[in-house]
Amino acid sequence: MDVHPDRPISRGIAPGPTFDKVICAIPPDPSFAQIEEAGGTVEKHAEGHAVAGGTVWISGEIPRVTTFEIGMLSGVRWIEESLEGGDARGKWIPEHVSDFFWTLCGRGDVHDVDSKSWMNVMLQWTWLGKA
Repeated sequence: MDVHPDRPISRGIAPGPTFDKVICAIPPDPSFAQIEEAGGTVEKHAEGHAVAGGTVWISGEIPRVTTFEIGMLSGVRWIEESLEGGDARGKWIPEHVSDFFWTLCGRGDVHDVDSKSWMNVMLQWTWLGKA
């Protein structure tokens, strides 16, 4: 499984004006360890790279270059800090969505892009010499 190394455990919404009370959250994603325990192979990539024998390009992290792309103002992510003795302490922090990416298949089809990042996808595609 190709994953961003900074993938959150879970995401939620904590509306303003204080942004400190989470009113809803999606269920946690499987951890990297859980994926491996289930027989999966985890490959962590923040940068662009080719897979499937060079026939598919995965962008890596999409740069957020405009204020329009900062994400949902009330978005939060759950993180955990390791403590002595193997315990962990978790907390919600403001979300900067860094784990969205796009894929480019052999014909030039672009998939899995959030709507706020299409311009950056086109810029990256141009930089790759594909446009």
